[in-house]
Amino acid sequence: MAMIQLALTGSPARWAAKVWPAGNRRISLTTGSLVMNASDFDALLPTFEPLLRRDAAQQEYADREFWDSIGTHVLDVQLSRLANFYGKANATQRRTLRSALNPAASWNLLAYVRRMAIQILETKDPRWLISALQIASLENATFDFRDSIVSLVIARAAAESVSIDPLPHFARAISQCDSGMVSTLTNARDHRPSDVRDILRAFGPPQLKPKRKRKTS
Repeated sequence: MAMIQLALTGSPARWAAKVWPAGNRRISLTTGSLVMNASDFDALLPTFEPLLRRDAAQQEYADREFWDSIGTHVLDVQLSRLANFYGKANATQRRTLRSALNPAASWNLLAYVRRMAIQILETKDPRWLISALQIASLENATFDFRDSIVSLVIARAAAESVSIDPLPHFARAISQCDSGMVSTLTNARDHRPSDVRDILRAFGPPQLKPKRKRKTS
């Protein structure tokens, strides 16, 4: 299956050409060092504005298919690009992205954070946890901090279930996020096991739902 590389490398023209791939294809993340200067940021920002504004033509995640098409849904592709862009941005650029977010677009971002739990489970790759944390930080608890916590706990639980230590990734996200987001990230990081199980039972994907113990007579 064709893979869409999400590394922002080369010239801004090359990045922009890769942002909206044709068709729905499984996505992959790559990393690499990149210092994004102001001109590069300004050149690429319009590419992501439809996601941040939630334009009328913007794709949505369907509730009845919420856990389907993970990694192939067009929003998964686009928001993974945005996550990488946000992760390469400096502090001032990250503030610009957060301020550009239309609250009406917030739920799509939180849904992405939850859906990345499946990517973590399937690939055992910590880069998907990083991507989820970047999008959660960009969303900045705009929709409702409780929904942000739920989404982050689901991603964290997926990471722990495949032996990925989430602590260093949460630490980095906390060090780079808006000051108002610190308590939300900390809460999700420190959620007690019993509370994590309750969240997974109510909101998690089928693969993470705790199995109920059978009563013995």
